[in-house]
Amino acid sequence: MDRLQQQLNQLKLKVFRINQIFFGSHQGLLVDSGAAHPLRPLRLGETCDSHTQVCVTIYMANGESTALQLTPGNVVVFECHDIEPILPMGHLVKKLGCEVVWKEEGLAIHHTTRGLLPVGNQHGCPQLP
Repeated sequence: MDRLQQQLNQLKLKVFRINQIFFGSHQGLLVDSGAAHPLRPLRLGETCDSHTQVCVTIYMANGESTALQLTPGNVVVFECHDIEPILPMGHLVKKLGCEVVWKEEGLAIHHTTRGLLPVGNQHGCPQLP
């Protein structure tokens, strides 16, 4: 049992190192099948003058609503800079013409000109660098 535990611990370390190689210190872009709009942090120097305030319900947390800013390009921006950007899976298909397939190994995304995109998996969530 001790030997099996050591092998399991080594495997976890290898997976951690692979994640570090894929993403380094940068956060990945979360690919979300349930999101309606892309989400990103407010850029340095960006003002919300041309943004529309919208009421957003965050179902994953507690169902409460909060006011956020929506850019003219329909991207929700959040004033916190350490938020993980979200890309709706529907945008990949409808706006970028990607083919998205769930496989046993994970999510596969094929772009029409860039080919197979480097999808990572962090804590069970598909991410693009």
